[in-house]
Amino acid sequence: MEVWGRGTNRVIEECRRWDLEPPSFEVVTGSLWVTFTAAIGPGSGGTDQATAQVTEHVTEQVVAMLRAAAEGPVSRAALQVAAGIKHREHFRKAYLELAMNEGWLERTIPDKPRSPKQRYRTTAAGRRVLSGGV
Repeated sequence: MEVWGRGTNRVIEECRRWDLEPPSFEVVTGSLWVTFTAAIGPGSGGTDQATAQVTEHVTEQVVAMLRAAAEGPVSRAALQVAAGIKHREHFRKAYLELAMNEGWLERTIPDKPRSPKQRYRTTAAGRRVLSGGV
């Protein structure tokens, strides 16, 4: 596991922190497969844990982005200004990708992510975040 880097150990530590079973790691035809097992549903505690994890990601910057994109499709640059983040790559990785991976923002041209005409809009899930319904 030394070859895979520190991230592997961090994943295991986070699973322990949330009282989840550690993932299994398997190499299949040259690819690393990581399998997570967690009970999610009523009475499992999974929903509460998921809500807590999502809430950790909803920062002032993310809320500002969602508000800007809720008014209509906006560019990456406009989202970055709304969030108040100056470094483009940091913004993209830490905020824009997070919001898209969580399903809070979506591209207006999903087939062409690098299009200069690309814009982003707040999804229904993003609107729930804005209304406090995470």
